[in-house]
Amino acid sequence: MKIAKTIVAEMAFPYAISVYGPDNEKRVICATQDKGGSICFDAVDGRVIESVWDEPGGTMTIWPVPGKDEFLATHQFHRGFQAEESHIVHVKRGHTGKYGYETCYTMPYLHRFTVTDIGDEKWLVAATLCKTKAFKDDWSTSGSIHVGKLQENLDNEITTTLLLDGITKNHGMYRGPHDDIPQVVVVTGVEGAFEIVLPLEPGGEWRTEQLLDNEISDIRIYDIDGDGVDELITIEEFHGSSMNIYKKTAEGYAKVTTVTLLPLVTLSGAVRFSGNPP
Repeated sequence: MKIAKTIVAEMAFPYAISVYGPDNEKRVICATQDKGGSICFDAVDGRVIESVWDEPGGTMTIWPVPGKDEFLATHQFHRGFQAEESHIVHVKRGHTGKYGYETCYTMPYLHRFTVTDIGDEKWLVAATLCKTKAFKDDWSTSGSIHVGKLQENLDNEITTTLLLDGITKNHGMYRGPHDDIPQVVVVTGVEGAFEIVLPLEPGGEWRTEQLLDNEISDIRIYDIDGDGVDELITIEEFHGSSMNIYKKTAEGYAKVTTVTLLPLVTLSGAVRFSGNPP
């Protein structure tokens, strides 16, 4: 099979990307972390379908609503940690057929979020980078984790409660399985990696456990060696230059591999589509 790569659009600092929409009409949305817009593509041939919004940008995360032509996305978390007005919007088509959005959750310095399933309920897990900043490199306040139930109408304002606080440079987030637990959320920062174990049913207890105690920027969990036990894959330190793999032992997680990452500087970007040539 031959693979062809084609530049289908130009965008400054493309960041968040996701596949969404009904199964028979899958689309791809890409949005900038800079001040600017987002573009919707056909998931099969990569052609540009339309612009979803022109501003304000600052999109860190996109969560597609399963089976629907709508999604949640962060707005106004701009480059350089300019995120005092960071919030989540619900994006969907209006009666005119054009995309529109309504703000459904506002939290200063909201950086990452995900949506989890607890029984037949959907819950928002939102992570903030910090509480406030006097200047770009001001890390005098810590980030926090907030959780809240989503209503059937996603345009409604989401109410959350504080679950976990005191994570400096709270940056990474993973949602997915971990060993025999079908769904966890893991967040990271200077103090380490913290696993959030969701209740098995609505009204149950939320649990947290610290997995690592060293500074972590980003994390993924996957059984790399196929032994049936998941490894932790991390980038260290904040926006760091090393990728590391940890294996589970009787005493906890032990680092078994370190790879030095090359520095990456991006001044502008292009959206590329890979697939079979038409």
